[in-house]
Amino acid sequence: MSKKDLKSRIVKVCEARYSFAPSKKNIILLEASGDGKYILFRAVSSRNDSHAEYRIDGWHIRQTLAGVRD
Repeated sequence: MSKKDLKSRIVKVCEARYSFAPSKKNIILLEASGDGKYILFRAVSSRNDSHAEYRIDGWHIRQTLAGVRD
């Protein structure tokens, strides 16, 4: 999958799970499987310089880390 496809999948999963999603420009891909079933990404907030890392396995999403951006 391309980076664009992976970011679209992240947005789709977040919207399904939380009814909102980070914008694609605020998503930083860290790691992903070729088919997009496993994605590790960072969502960055431009307002308060914070970030959170999430992991997607299929349609399940889990936060793995939160903090202030370096």
